[in-house]
Amino acid sequence: MDEFVYIVQRGRGHDGYAEAARALGRALVERGIGLVFGGGRRGMMGVLAETVLQGGGEAIGVIPRDLMDKGLELTTVTSLRVVETMHARKALMAGLSDGFIAMPVDSARRRSFSRPSRGRSSACTPSRAAC
Repeated sequence: MDEFVYIVQRGRGHDGYAEAARALGRALVERGIGLVFGGGRRGMMGVLAETVLQGGGEAIGVIPRDLMDKGLELTTVTSLRVVETMHARKALMAGLSDGFIAMPVDSARRRSFSRPSRGRSSACTPSRAAC
């Protein structure tokens, strides 16, 4: 089982975000759940993926080519998929995942997060903050 995790890029001064990302990473590994994420090495996505990988879990990154060309990818992932657009990124991440988890999400990201889940059944939706 793999989970698509949508997470804020930066904690913007909230140290608790990084610890929450680490705790989620440890919980995924303990339960044998793989991670599907945006493929970046920076911010909370990087913290989460590195925690999963350090714990022996699987992390599949999906990154647009323009971000990879800027050197923003996490190179230690289990698998890195490169796509051409953000739309293709979201679609592939959704296709590789069995469910969705959203971590601290502001209103703009909440709207963006809801797009890949349209038409799919999911126990975790933007309106359920405690998923």
